[in-house]
Amino acid sequence: MAYVGQPQLLADIVLWPDRSIIKQSYDARERKIDPTLPFHLGHGNLNGDGFGIGWFNPEERRERDPTPCVFTSITPAWNNENLSRLACKIVSPLVFAHVRAAYPGMPVSEQNCHPFQFSRYMWMHNGVVAGFAQIRRSLLETLSDCAYNAVQSFHSDSAVSFALFLHHLPDIRAQLAPDVLIKAMQDTIATISSIQRRHGITATSLLNYVVSDGTTLIATRFVSPDSDGPASLYYAEGASFARTPAPSHATPVAAAMAAAVSPPAQQQQQQPG
Repeated sequence: MAYVGQPQLLADIVLWPDRSIIKQSYDARERKIDPTLPFHLGHGNLNGDGFGIGWFNPEERRERDPTPCVFTSITPAWNNENLSRLACKIVSPLVFAHVRAAYPGMPVSEQNCHPFQFSRYMWMHNGVVAGFAQIRRSLLETLSDCAYNAVQSFHSDSAVSFALFLHHLPDIRAQLAPDVLIKAMQDTIATISSIQRRHGITATSLLNYVVSDGTTLIATRFVSPDSDGPASLYYAEGASFARTPAPSHATPVAAAMAAAVSPPAQQQQQQPG
């Protein structure tokens, strides 16, 4: 999940809502069924292979330090006392939270837990790059030296995807316009799809990516081939944030079967405030 808006206590976003990451770590109700995967991935509702949260400083402090802070752990979110300690004390205008179920061959380590961070950028992924083991070398060969050195884990399709995004930026450390970030995201997905076609990969890729530089937030909902349904993605919008006992009215984002998938334009990029 991701939040951008007025500075908010992390616990209000990641701990206390009905669909918090605590709940999603043991009761993920909308995972796509895939009988070819181990049960906990293909049928189950468990995300117990770690979690992570990331946040940016409030705007008045971001000029001094534009980089996000990330906390990750390989313990399940429901069983990590430090998550509660941190979330009940930290206030941020932009927050990422992620729970992980490792795919076969993916090591369970903090290095592989989302969100990933480099310079001012923070990244997370829900889904899988199909045929990653077969195309990993080709993906890495496309990277500039700077993007290659930013790869947090060569075992993670999500981390390598992040490096591809960084590679497509004209300046990996600069504050860039939203349109530039959108173009880099489109190029990232197009590069992955092109390399998969070259290697004859026909299995389903689910590329729900989220990235932010602390000001702009971009989310995608993409599936390939387009005969399969994409992973779920919801958004909610409003002028303010209030804690209420009623469930939030989140709206499913429709999938667009193209090189890149965007939520409705007004949700794709938002300024804090």
